[in-house]
Amino acid sequence: MTKKNKDTTETSFPNYYISSTVPVLAKGHRHIPSIFKSKPPKKYVNTAQSFYIDSIKYHGDERSSWYDAIEGGELKPSIDQNGNVRLLSNTYNNPQHAEWCKQIEIIASQWIVKYPCRNTNNSDQTSVDLILQALGQLSRYLPELQEKQANYFLDTNTHKIGVTLQGEGTLTLLIGGNSEVEYSYAQRQDSGLIRISGIAKLTKNTRNSKNIWKILNLQGIVG
Repeated sequence: MTKKNKDTTETSFPNYYISSTVPVLAKGHRHIPSIFKSKPPKKYVNTAQSFYIDSIKYHGDERSSWYDAIEGGELKPSIDQNGNVRLLSNTYNNPQHAEWCKQIEIIASQWIVKYPCRNTNNSDQTSVDLILQALGQLSRYLPELQEKQANYFLDTNTHKIGVTLQGEGTLTLLIGGNSEVEYSYAQRQDSGLIRISGIAKLTKNTRNSKNIWKILNLQGIVG
């Protein structure tokens, strides 16, 4: 009489677990609990990288809507009846954009105090007009400049708006009524002072304004 061989099929689970806890659904079939079924590996998410990408997308969207406002005539420097400078139109409402404008509106209003808004003196009125034109060009770069906590001043000789930013060195920009940006970068070294200067021509295309980063990169403050 031939002796039947005992089933020696190995399992990855202990025999006592299989026999005592896995219910038999039908002859020869057992139900395997879901916790032991193979699951697809979890997708690893780098939270820091994800935050960075979301931040870039957010700022990109805000910058794009800022350019839309400029091109749509919603952002055009003017002086209200109280002699205060306003960059945004009264009908335009965007809290982020208003925040970008707030500081420069206050500073520019202080500059304009020197020149009566309704003065018939052609020289004074021309000065005001030149300042407003410079503010129009400056507004193209406000998303970047305000993020870096820029300091502003008025060049009284040319009526261009000056911007200074501190980083590894000092970067100074002069912005007038056209699309050119004069820049000068100075950094103190162990043996003297280095200077880099030039003129950036960013064209009249509003969306080329983002290229202001190429100048800001000079002092290593981009981040």
